[in-house]
Amino acid sequence: MRLPRVLSPQMHRRVDLVALPSVIASVVWMSRRDSRVAALMSMIAAGEGAALLTTDYPPGFLRWMSFRDHIWAATLHGILAASLALLVPGIPPRDRRVLLALASMPIVLSALSDTREQ
Repeated sequence: MRLPRVLSPQMHRRVDLVALPSVIASVVWMSRRDSRVAALMSMIAAGEGAALLTTDYPPGFLRWMSFRDHIWAATLHGILAASLALLVPGIPPRDRRVLLALASMPIVLSALSDTREQ
């Protein structure tokens, strides 16, 4: 069973434009509670920002990577972030769930994005 591909590249870009400031705000919020978790969240924000700037959705800012490559990189980025959330010691369970939720978002968004439309 496959998920329906309901998000066009342009809609995916709009979601990314909303997600980046949201992740940055969550880094600021978390930095008051746990600096280790905030550091992991800032890595997620850096990956999100780099992908947003370098993808040709179209339109794109720098257009260094295709939308199909963006989907592939976002999935890997989500898996890496989830792995770090599970493997870094000393993270409280509540914060670990927050990190896992953030890590799942690029994976779900990639699964729902239509790479056939160019």
